[in-house]
Amino acid sequence: MADVRLLLTDKEIARLPTPRKGWYLARDTELKGFFVVVGKRKRTFTVQGDLREDGKRATSIRVAIGDVKGLSTRTARATAKEYLAQIGRGQHPKAGSKPSRVAASGDSPIAHQSGGITLRQAWERYRDAHMTRKGRSERTIESYRDHVERIFIKWLDTPLKDLGRHPAKVVERHDEITKENGPYIANGSMRTLRAIYSHARKANKTLPPDNPVGAIDWNGEKRRDTGMGPGDLRAWFSELPVLDNPIRREFHLFTLLSGMSAHRVAGNHSGQYRFQETDPAHSEAQGRREAGLRHSSISGNDPLPDPSHALRTSDASVARPPMDIPGRQRVGAHRRAERRSGHAVEMG
Repeated sequence: MADVRLLLTDKEIARLPTPRKGWYLARDTELKGFFVVVGKRKRTFTVQGDLREDGKRATSIRVAIGDVKGLSTRTARATAKEYLAQIGRGQHPKAGSKPSRVAASGDSPIAHQSGGITLRQAWERYRDAHMTRKGRSERTIESYRDHVERIFIKWLDTPLKDLGRHPAKVVERHDEITKENGPYIANGSMRTLRAIYSHARKANKTLPPDNPVGAIDWNGEKRRDTGMGPGDLRAWFSELPVLDNPIRREFHLFTLLSGMSAHRVAGNHSGQYRFQETDPAHSEAQGRREAGLRHSSISGNDPLPDPSHALRTSDASVARPPMDIPGRQRVGAHRRAERRSGHAVEMG
C-alpha cells in the first residue's frame, strides 16, 4: 500500500487499514518526521530525521518510539518532538544516557555499531528522500520495495560496506535470482540495488566508491513486441462492438487513438482531458512550455485526430482503413485531413 498523510490521532490510527502484505507509513501532517509504521501485526510510532555535522546532513536515522497499543498519540508526539530536537543537535536519541555526536566519518553512532549503514536504512532513506520527494508513482515505489524486501530480504540488515567490499556476493546473488526468478527480475532487482547504493554513498563517504552491482554480468533482455501492428487493427475493430459495456468500448478506443496506456487513463482520478490543437510543425515540448498549465501531454509521436470525434464515429470506423495512431502516419497526412489534429492532454 502507498504511504498516507493525515493528522495522527488515536481514532485515525485505529481506522488505518491493515496491509495485506508488507507495511506502509502513515505520516503526521502536523509534525514533520513523525509517523506510524503500519504492518500486518504491529503499528509503531516512529520518528525520522537527518543527523548533521558542521551544518551538513551526515546520515538519516529512524528511531522507534513505541507500539501504538502502549502509547497515546499525544504522548508519542511529545516524545517525537524531543527525539527530533536531539537529532537536530547531532545526537542519537537512543545512543545511551549521554548521546554521542556524529562521528567524523559522517556515519551515525548506530552505523558505527553495526559496521555501517545497512541496506534497510539506505532503502528507507532512498524511498523517503528521493522517490517520495520527487513524486515517483506508487507503482514504481512498490516495485522497488518488492525487490528490497523480497528479493534481498536476507541482506536487509547487512551493511552496504560489506557488499561494496565483496562484490562477489552480489554477483553470486544475481546468478541465484536469475535461476529462481528469471533474467528480467534479476536485472531489475540489481538496478534497484545499484540506485540505492549510489544514493547512500552521497552521505556515507566511507562506502567503497565502486558500486558492487558493476561487477555482475547482465542478462540479455529482448525488447517486448506485444503491440498491435496495422495488420491487427481490422480484427481489433471487429471485436470492439462485441463488448457489452459502452463505456469500456470507448475506453479501449480512446487508449488506441491517444496512445495512452490503460493504466494511465484509469489512473486519472479527475477524469478530465482536453483536446489540444497543435501545428504539426510545432514541437510538443515547446507546446507544453507555452501552455502554462500543470498537465501531462501523452502524445509522444505524431499529432492525433480529435479522440472525441473518433468516439462519436466509432461505428463507422470499423469499415475504414487503419486509423491514425501514433507513429503510423506522416505529418503531411494530418495536414490534408479534414478533421482537427492535436493530442490528448490530462488535466489536473
